[in-house]
Amino acid sequence: MRIRHRTLWLSHSGLQGDAAIDNVLDACEAMRDAGIDLDSVRARIEHCSILHDDQIVRMKELGVSASFLIGHVHYWGTAMRDEVFGEEKAQLLDRCRSVEDAGIRYTLHSDFFVTDPDPLHMIEMAVTRRTWKEPDYILAPNETISVESAIRAVTSEAAWQLGSEEEVGSLEAGKLADLVLLDKDPRKVEPDTIKDIRVLETWMDGKRVFKG
Repeated sequence: MRIRHRTLWLSHSGLQGDAAIDNVLDACEAMRDAGIDLDSVRARIEHCSILHDDQIVRMKELGVSASFLIGHVHYWGTAMRDEVFGEEKAQLLDRCRSVEDAGIRYTLHSDFFVTDPDPLHMIEMAVTRRTWKEPDYILAPNETISVESAIRAVTSEAAWQLGSEEEVGSLEAGKLADLVLLDKDPRKVEPDTIKDIRVLETWMDGKRVFKG
């Protein structure tokens, strides 16, 4: 899918449209051509909202990762479809599955205060891509991802993007042992109920800091 007209999407947090992504990738190419090791920089595109196939190819070639504000799909997906981009171009919003299939690393974020920083809800939104205004409408169903992929996107992949994978992001010897205990396994419940899973305990650096 390719819609040739590129959009500079201005928001509270900067440029999010496909033209802005072109600009970021041009800058990354210039850095690479200047001899900068992009792998060491771990360049990422924050929000990475409207994304074309050719841009995904460029991201893969440059080693640029993505961070998706997945709440755009859930809370504003119908507005993106009806008021901002139109039905066809709205399908290019937060293309988690496409970047995963291309071998590009990615994360999910809330852009708090824009949406609540609830990892379980972000996982559900990425897995179902249901919209808040029309719960039966799934925006770009081919961009849904597995629960396992969504969990990685808010844990180990987030740690990697921040250069903190030696400290947090997974449970391994020598790391900080930041973790939560849940009352249900997110992989074994109905996807539409992931956000309702209760947190029983929260541990930070191997110490319990919350018990529900």
